[in-house]
Amino acid sequence: MKIASMILATTLSLFFGLHLSLNAQKTATWKGGTPGRCTDWNCASNWKEGLVPNEFSDVVIPVLATSTFCYPVIEAENYEVASLVVHPGAALKVLGSALLATNTYEIQGNCKGCAPRVFVKEGFPDPNLKLLIQSQSIARN
Repeated sequence: MKIASMILATTLSLFFGLHLSLNAQKTATWKGGTPGRCTDWNCASNWKEGLVPNEFSDVVIPVLATSTFCYPVIEAENYEVASLVVHPGAALKVLGSALLATNTYEIQGNCKGCAPRVFVKEGFPDPNLKLLIQSQSIARN
């Protein structure tokens, strides 16, 4: 009976430990360049980690001037991420009816369509994003 209890306890701790690690916040770094899907946000091979970002992901869009030149485009789908950083010289497009919800963001690059379509989860749309975009001279459409 003692061995069965130990096995059960070990199994449960492994299961819950794995479950927690799968939901832990992780960085998702854009690399782009998948043939035929170069700019597709929803293509796992466009992400350095091989996974499409989810609500636990800290998304980073770096400058790709020396690699693929393919920046992400979100079209007609809704996504939720923990945070979003668009580096200076990098780009993101959010088009059509698409929305991107985040807890925090830092947009220093070009973010076409972001003003009406990227918002902080608690506020829809986030009025600070429009101010940030105007102050950074980021394209609005």
